[in-house]
Amino acid sequence: MLKQTERILAIDPGAREMGVVVLEDTDLIYHGVKNLKTFRPEAELKKAVTQILSKLIVEYDVKTMVVENGWFSQESSPLFRTCFDTVQEVGRKRRRRLAIYAPKTIRKFICGDGKATKKRTARILATQYPELEIYLEQNYRWKEKYWLNVFDALAAGLTHVRQQENHLR
Repeated sequence: MLKQTERILAIDPGAREMGVVVLEDTDLIYHGVKNLKTFRPEAELKKAVTQILSKLIVEYDVKTMVVENGWFSQESSPLFRTCFDTVQEVGRKRRRRLAIYAPKTIRKFICGDGKATKKRTARILATQYPELEIYLEQNYRWKEKYWLNVFDALAAGLTHVRQQENHLR
């Protein structure tokens, strides 16, 4: 019997940028960073995040949404909280399965070390997805940080895929 795969939208929420990845099993279908800096106040941010995610859900026929929960320092940011809460709200309203993982859980799964850096996580993922290697070395630090959002979203998505595989065994 063939294994049925579903498309997953993995999200690394943030107040400034939101990394998004669409996976079908472990195949990378889409990746990008959505710039959220201009969407202020919180109501505008919520509207923008809703529109971005709704478009991706429809365009890629997403069934499951996977979200990286924020670090403690992010959790206290009202803008981060708005983005994170909106992601969950969109998932509920569109009746999608929703999985939330802590950053340490994701990094432990990908790197074998919950205290691994974003950069180390990205390097490991780039070996599995050579098409993303171009984003590792940028000529400006802000570009590097910008593209790390994609790697964080990908790491969250892969953590979910692999945990589901382990659960089925």
